[in-house]
Amino acid sequence: MTRAPRSVDLLDARARAILFLCCSHHVVPCQQCQNTYRLGWVQRLDPAGFACPRCENDLSATVLAHAESCRNLTQES
Repeated sequence: MTRAPRSVDLLDARARAILFLCCSHHVVPCQQCQNTYRLGWVQRLDPAGFACPRCENDLSATVLAHAESCRNLTQES
């Protein structure tokens, strides 16, 4: 049985720490400039956002999709 992905709050300190410590080497794509970046390279637009280092496109939706499917964030605590 497959579970629906749980929603991840990117403002949550625990989720941000896991993204920084465990997912910084995971790759996210930018649909605008067609480049891929490691999460550790993605700059913050604001507390709720992530920007592409090259074109400054908002990658928040892509980071959220990664977080909702990443084993580091979806394991039961």
